[in-house]
Amino acid sequence: MTKRTIFPIIIGIIILATLGTAVWRVQRKPIQQVAITIGTGSTVGTYFPLGTALAKIFNTYLENVVSSAVVSQGSVENVNMIEEKGVQLAFAQNDVVYYASQGIEMFEQSKKESLRGMATLYPEAIHVVLRGDSQITDFRGLVGKKVSLGPEGSGTTVNAKQILEAYGIYEQIESVYLTFDESIDQVANGNIAAAFLTIGIPAKAVTDLAERTGAKILPISQEVIDKLKKDYPFYTAVTISGDTYKGEPNDRETVAVKAMLIVHQDLAPDLVYELTRAIYTHLDDLSHAHPKGKIISLNTALEGMPIPLHPGAEKFFKEAIKQ
Repeated sequence: MTKRTIFPIIIGIIILATLGTAVWRVQRKPIQQVAITIGTGSTVGTYFPLGTALAKIFNTYLENVVSSAVVSQGSVENVNMIEEKGVQLAFAQNDVVYYASQGIEMFEQSKKESLRGMATLYPEAIHVVLRGDSQITDFRGLVGKKVSLGPEGSGTTVNAKQILEAYGIYEQIESVYLTFDESIDQVANGNIAAAFLTIGIPAKAVTDLAERTGAKILPISQEVIDKLKKDYPFYTAVTISGDTYKGEPNDRETVAVKAMLIVHQDLAPDLVYELTRAIYTHLDDLSHAHPKGKIISLNTALEGMPIPLHPGAEKFFKEAIKQ
């Protein structure tokens, strides 16, 4: 082979290598400096520790990303903050996100069309909690009593209303609207009889109550579970295992929605792709942050997704599923 034939081959190899690098850069554009604020929930809930863990993952494994988690009132506030671009990523219940996208329930006057899904995470069980020494054994026992339905306008409030209506006693209780922290304090102090919390299992708020006074969980009957699942397809049946909380040795049947991550439709696809990839390639970091992190899985990341996926997340899941 002469120099005259070798030279074009070498040039061709260089061109191919250059093109290959260019293609790679198109596929994986470097992230420009960006701040990612994560909307979570109460400090005694599940969203906050997981959100803090997500921020740490982004800060550790993604260049040019500075991330932090902020406390919020939960799903409804987080939906509003995403719509207003006050945060870039947020946790929310899938039922609340569905309401927002359809302009119903608490979003009847403010339909949210900019929401996009990143992933669904884990079930959030409706806990109806009482002091360990409470004499109430069923929902009829709540009639005439003060009961916290969660923060006013929250997803928990809607869950509580739907369950109480299924029992036919919504108008027969004295409703109060408290944060999870306030609810636990008021139950512990005996100022209210019970509190609704839509939250992951185990819930720090309920564990805190159990350490103070013992905790009881009010079970939902199978008849009412079946009615709720028929009327509201986002509900699933779950069991809170006995001894999850001090003072409650019995398995308790209840219903759950799913926690999920949402973003604004305008967030850059390359950025959302990298954020999603960082989460699902570092799930061990989440499992160390909270017990709920142990059940976050690529296999269930699209279950119960109530809105369109963001294109960046969609790209990641298509690639991950092929592998």
